[in-house]
Amino acid sequence: MDEIPDTGIVLARVARPSATGLTFAVDPARSRHILVQAFAAVYEPVDATGESVEPKRAEQRSTQQPDVRWRRRPLQLSPTPVDVLAPPDKAVKLDEGLYLHLRVRPPHGTHRTISVTATLMNTHTVEQQEIKDPNCFFQVGLQITVPDDSPALVERPTVRELDDESRLALLLHRHAPTFAVGHGCAADWSWTPSPVSRPQRHDAPAGVCSVWTEHVPMSEVLLSDSNPSVPPTLLGMKYLAEAPKHELIHSLRTFGSLYGNWIDGRAQDAELLREGIFGDPAYLRLAEEQLEHCRIARQRMSAGIDLLENDPDALEAFRLANRVMALQRGRGQWIKRERAGAPSPEGTWRPFQLGFVLLCLNGMADATHPDRAIADLLWFPTGGGKTEAYLGLIAFTVFHRRLRHDADAGGGVTVLMRYTLRLLTLQQFERAALLICAMETVRAEQPERLGGEQISIGMWVGKAATPNRLKNADKALKKLARGEKLHEENPLQLKNCPWCGTPLLVRNHKVDVPGNHMIIHCDDQTCDFSSGLPVHVVDTELYRVRPTLVIATADKFARIAWREDVAALFNRDEDRLEQGTPPPELVIQDELHLISGPLGTLAGLYEAAVDIACAHPKIIASTATIRRAQEQGRALFGRDVAQFPPSGLDARDSWFAVEAPSERRPSRLYVGLLAPGLSQATLLIRAYASLLHNAKHLPFPDEAVRDTYWTLLGYFNSLRLLGAAELQVNADVNERLRTLALRDGVEPRQVLPTEITSRVPSSDLPGLLGSLGLSLRTGAALDVPLATNIISVGVDFDRLGLMAVAGQPQTTAEYIQATSRVGRAHPGLVVTLFNAARSRDLSHYENFVSYHSALYRQVESTSVTPFAARARDKALHAAFLGLVRLLHPEIRSNTDAKDVNSFTHQLSSVRQQLVNRIQAISPAEAAHADAEIRAFIQHWRLLVESNEGLEYEAAFEFKANPRRRPDLALLRTHEDHDLTKARPTLWSLRDVDVESHLYLES
Repeated sequence: MDEIPDTGIVLARVARPSATGLTFAVDPARSRHILVQAFAAVYEPVDATGESVEPKRAEQRSTQQPDVRWRRRPLQLSPTPVDVLAPPDKAVKLDEGLYLHLRVRPPHGTHRTISVTATLMNTHTVEQQEIKDPNCFFQVGLQITVPDDSPALVERPTVRELDDESRLALLLHRHAPTFAVGHGCAADWSWTPSPVSRPQRHDAPAGVCSVWTEHVPMSEVLLSDSNPSVPPTLLGMKYLAEAPKHELIHSLRTFGSLYGNWIDGRAQDAELLREGIFGDPAYLRLAEEQLEHCRIARQRMSAGIDLLENDPDALEAFRLANRVMALQRGRGQWIKRERAGAPSPEGTWRPFQLGFVLLCLNGMADATHPDRAIADLLWFPTGGGKTEAYLGLIAFTVFHRRLRHDADAGGGVTVLMRYTLRLLTLQQFERAALLICAMETVRAEQPERLGGEQISIGMWVGKAATPNRLKNADKALKKLARGEKLHEENPLQLKNCPWCGTPLLVRNHKVDVPGNHMIIHCDDQTCDFSSGLPVHVVDTELYRVRPTLVIATADKFARIAWREDVAALFNRDEDRLEQGTPPPELVIQDELHLISGPLGTLAGLYEAAVDIACAHPKIIASTATIRRAQEQGRALFGRDVAQFPPSGLDARDSWFAVEAPSERRPSRLYVGLLAPGLSQATLLIRAYASLLHNAKHLPFPDEAVRDTYWTLLGYFNSLRLLGAAELQVNADVNERLRTLALRDGVEPRQVLPTEITSRVPSSDLPGLLGSLGLSLRTGAALDVPLATNIISVGVDFDRLGLMAVAGQPQTTAEYIQATSRVGRAHPGLVVTLFNAARSRDLSHYENFVSYHSALYRQVESTSVTPFAARARDKALHAAFLGLVRLLHPEIRSNTDAKDVNSFTHQLSSVRQQLVNRIQAISPAEAAHADAEIRAFIQHWRLLVESNEGLEYEAAFEFKANPRRRPDLALLRTHEDHDLTKARPTLWSLRDVDVESHLYLES
């Protein structure tokens, strides 16, 4: 006999649910009695006079509809009192066919709390052809209350053993407890967290006096803002650039002491944890570790201020960095104002930006400083200003390098900046180009101090976006001049001059193939760059110029094994080696959370070669969503990771940023919709139409508010779903809009969908993204842009305020990143359309309020295993060979492969460097990696024995199936089927093996 009572929860998860309910916990020490109030209504069939009738289906082949109307009748249901220590032993009948099932579990946990599941069940049965409506219950719900209003409904105790990471998540988010979980619905409760600035003791678990079911759950997510207690005078860029030295140092020390005072206050808060529910030694240890992270950050900031006080070059570089940051900010605002008035330097650091700059100064200024062994991770919510923080670091690094070295040695590639998405790279290139222009104008004023070599920027992303060669750029420009559209290798990456905003057209791009250079100039003769911008977008131009800042996609670095010209980007070409130019000193990896899975694993292998070739540079990473960053950072960079700003003891307050009330900073309202019994297409059509209709017809206070919600940004987890939605918007949504307009007696809105995905040609993407920023008053505002994760990072438009997410994204990080595209300057509305057929979507819906009350707590950890066996099979030999060719010019040329026996010492040295790194990161794999590198070298030697003219890369054959000797080259692509003795090698980290054909025989 089954001793566990059937609560009917399984019926809440069928296509047409017959049950709904929730599970909660009761602390009997506070109250053993609860009241369960059920709500429901029925619809009764009546005729035109209001008399009851028997509903009938329309007869087949008949056009006449039955004259049946439905009248709502709410059920008057009495509350059910329950004693959780003596619960009822059977279901409680509430009405005909409507029963309340209760399951009360035995007391559990330290506080002996009791878990209760309450389910409302429809027990009516109907035949297959019978009309179901009279036997259905509508607007159903349950509300659980405590009769004496005591907070006896508490968090359910955890049944599993917690690790340190889980404990820390509970500690940092103790302001967001979970009191119930829904079944076939969401659960909600009334809870006001303690104020951020006023911590409270937690002597007992948090509790509420009421929980209830919710079918359209809503949750307001508050955003972080700069700490308002920091005086703005301490953060002014222009002030920091011009203040007298003693005043500057005093201001910075005041800034640091304010943070120190906050840390002292948090140490006092830690004492409040003792003797309470967080008084366990494990929690107290974690709290002390959090405070120690804060103290270390404070000490490093103080050490950075000491550097500025004692090192004249560092102080001057810091002043210059502040000057150019103010200059580029002023220029950017001037362009936004449509060049009204004259541009003037302006700008104020946010506290976390200035703190991060100070923290990193020693590690960037001194190659031998211990901070070089730390990868600094800038962790800050999306839209908070991470980009500006590392732009300031770029400016400092470039100026300090040029002040420290002589005019020749201080140039070359100084900073490598990497992204994972081509689109993100294009956008950040535009933002960084303005800074580079500001830096170049300052350099041109004092070339004797800052060198005669131009400060410039280059984009290294591959031919899917930019040309690889100048002759290709020349052909592309001629095609564009004829009005043709380019799908790849487009040299027009900047739509406007970054310095003055003047449009850049085809005529502004000049290619001199014999002279081996390309110039992008501005038409405005008053612009400082009318003769040429310090911008380079062609690969061969980058190898010739060696731009100060190189912005690249992470997978482009797979090229190091194939081509010798890449050495120029590491300042290891012969010209730079003669000048004594050091390798790049700063490597920035933006959106670190994207370097995960297979891409991250391969990136970690090539990162080993990049790190050694750059002679152990300073590494900066940034992200808004990451978990277990320490493990990921060590696997990728071979360094400990220091996260900034440290979280302190409350996820809402790191001193640098504090969760802001909605009155001070716009919030985002998340709404969940689930429609069991209906198709996902129907839910999308109804939701889209309702949002679009009301955006046009609601009485907004002004058109600026209407503009915020005019564009409905649709987000999809796959191209397949997006393609279907595009058809639905074109037809069904517009049809539904006409129905809504007819109902309300207004003019219908006609909408057009716009696809923003990887299928869009690279040449169209910048303009398409720019159109997201077009307001309603321009007459060109988009109606329904439909996008995939291509917009989940880097798309920053303040006007967007409305988004619909079709299905729960695969990761919480993606969900946070994608939905953060809206609600930046104005309150945002995010509607998530859950798929009732997917258990994961249903789970997120049932936990909607809990999930959104602490979104960052839910971020999943990422996996990176760069030295695992299968990863080594793919790319260990490529990382080794690429490093060999970068470090040793005598082995670099394509024809040098035949001389392998002359380079035994160099190969052994590089092998040892690589194995030492693997030993430090993954000791268990070091011996295997060493053996595999030795085997690759031996294979290389055997190839030379059979082919004395061995090359690294075979010349390309313009034949469908070339027949070349199998030992012609050391490396081959996955498509070089004839080079059977060459080693298959990736050209890109996104490469896969050749396709396999599947034949299905019937």
